[in-house]
Amino acid sequence: MRPPTARALPQSTLAAAQAFARRLGGAGYRAWLVGGVVRDIVLDHGIVDIDFASAALPEDVEALFPRAVGVGRRFGTVVVPLDGLSLEHTTFRTEGAYTDGRRPDQLDFGESLEDDAARRDFTCNALYLDPLDDELRDPTGGMGDLARGVLRAVGEPAQRFREDGLRLLRLARFAGRLGLEVDPHTLEGARGARQSLAGLSAERVLAEWTRIAAGPGAPKALEVLCRARLLEFALPGARGAGHLELGLRAKVAAELAATGSAPLGAWMAALCDPGPPWDAIGRRRAEAALLALKPSRNLVRSVLRHLEALENLVAPPDEAPWERRARLARELAAAEVESHWALARARAQVLGAPRHEEVEALGAMLRETPPTDRDPAPLVAPADCLALGFAPGPGLAAALRALRHRQLGGLLTSREQALEFARELLGGEDVAER
Repeated sequence: MRPPTARALPQSTLAAAQAFARRLGGAGYRAWLVGGVVRDIVLDHGIVDIDFASAALPEDVEALFPRAVGVGRRFGTVVVPLDGLSLEHTTFRTEGAYTDGRRPDQLDFGESLEDDAARRDFTCNALYLDPLDDELRDPTGGMGDLARGVLRAVGEPAQRFREDGLRLLRLARFAGRLGLEVDPHTLEGARGARQSLAGLSAERVLAEWTRIAAGPGAPKALEVLCRARLLEFALPGARGAGHLELGLRAKVAAELAATGSAPLGAWMAALCDPGPPWDAIGRRRAEAALLALKPSRNLVRSVLRHLEALENLVAPPDEAPWERRARLARELAAAEVESHWALARARAQVLGAPRHEEVEALGAMLRETPPTDRDPAPLVAPADCLALGFAPGPGLAAALRALRHRQLGGLLTSREQALEFARELLGGEDVAER
């Protein structure tokens, strides 16, 4: 594996990084690119964040760059806007204990790159590169681990994870995104420190789930979470489900993620799925699993719609062929039908439910029906029924449902047929049950 070079950065990014390093160098501080940017240069991945580390204190950086913003000044971090980019600089530091499982109780700024590396999470994130002369510092053996395709914690893994429980989810995300195998000692340390997830804020956990779901390595990330037995702690609202059930849910989510196009709502639905039947108890279980992560209302609605769609694909007993067509056509008209189908297909492949034929029938309808034809206009409107003599109320609503059901099932194909059926309903003894 070749040593990284800063010249692998986009030209504009390289220019900004070198300008930043020169200005700090002029003040007596050697600035190092650090962490993900160096790792991603090594792996030839896209560069997202440009992070620096040096012995310069926040006030030193602010004096050199008056527009710097102290986003985490207490922890030595400032963001420097430069040439249209945001460069993040953190002062070399050592850290004490993490009583709250998130931030160190005490930190000390220092001048030692080696001490700074010792407090980082994984060896591949403890790489330092000088953008001016391409000198590489690798105090923890990160380059060797990357060459072997291994993800390894810095220092004692269990201690590293207890310092900040979110590192357990980051372990899975990095393994998936970077395509690395977790070092056995690191995996064992993660398993032993899984209780550290219990103290994290729901917002931070959901943010990591969102990043995992959006990444190309989601199936592998889920595999790591299962192997380390982290799922029940990463989904605090679903702990009563048990490891085996959660493992099956993770397999469905992994199958769904392999499609490469599943939205977060479908993904979280797979992880929160209480299984059939979808009744009031199942809905409460799903909501409890999801609400423990404090999601947005939009995400809650999306997850519940996906789970309801799974139930809609279960055929009732003695269903007539036209009723089956109507049931599937109603699902076809849903706004998120593509991801509903993807979730149903993933679930069917893993669990065998709903039945494969129902899932494949909906898939065939999706392929054969243009989006503009998936939600046809009703053949008759409420005003038409009122003109026939229906009174506003439950009877009218039941008649409109019956008309729509038969239209979607192909029994009614014209306005005239629909009006005639409406007249038959009006003449019936109990319209609400027709």
